[in-house]
Amino acid sequence: MRKTERKELQNLSHARVSQWPNTIQAQRARKEDERIQKLENDEIGRRQVDAEEESYQQELRQAQLDKANKQFHDNQDMVKALHSKMLLCDVTAEQ
Repeated sequence: MRKTERKELQNLSHARVSQWPNTIQAQRARKEDERIQKLENDEIGRRQVDAEEESYQQELRQAQLDKANKQFHDNQDMVKALHSKMLLCDVTAEQ
């Protein structure tokens, strides 16, 4: 019976010590938690930068596609003729 009481007291003591913030083990655990939190925050920051970069690259691709489509449209013979006739109308209106 003496051993069980001693074991209970020892468990109670360990439980109390585990709650103390100024022990070496508690400081090590806190430092490890801070390191993990810092790594997670860095990863979140990198993912945000990656998402912004992806968005920017998508905008550049879309702008390039729009420019190519406009050039393709403007190089068609019917469109060239229309622009030529519009210019001619503008010139005659100015005169």
